[in-house]
Amino acid sequence: MNLGYKVGSAILCRNPLFRDFLTVKTGRPVGDAEAAAKEVRLACDVVSRRELDATPEAGEKYRALVKAFNEWLSSCPATT
Repeated sequence: MNLGYKVGSAILCRNPLFRDFLTVKTGRPVGDAEAAAKEVRLACDVVSRRELDATPEAGEKYRALVKAFNEWLSSCPATT
């Protein structure tokens, strides 16, 4: 099932690890889902996350952001 980038980004913005990634990436504190959504909009150059699904360029930027997050996650030491 494909949820779309808008829904996917809303889910991702609630993830504390994604917010940590955005804090490291931007150098700005990203403490909650609302701040994460703002950073996603800035990174993807959109006013609304709806544009992630409607604008091919925004979708590409979002995919690149998710790829960078996944790479960042895989470089983090395991905390078990």
